[in-house]
Amino acid sequence: MKRHQMILSDLICSDCGISMTIPRNISLQREKYHIKDLYCVKCNKVTKYIEVRNLDMLKKELEFKKNLNDTEKLIYKLTNKESK
Repeated sequence: MKRHQMILSDLICSDCGISMTIPRNISLQREKYHIKDLYCVKCNKVTKYIEVRNLDMLKKELEFKKNLNDTEKLIYKLTNKESK
């Protein structure tokens, strides 16, 4: 059986900002800021999760970027809320 390379993607809850990591097959990656509906254990309901490839690099990138679009502003707000 042939093994496929996997890449880790981070999912961020759009309500509470909690993040979790999921493995994705390299050939089945989603586009940047893909939205996925999942059950959030912190919110106790189905919420929209935003998928990013590398959360730590994205946090640093958003700190120094001047013009953020709406999705990037939401991710920046959620990641800062989670770290407090």
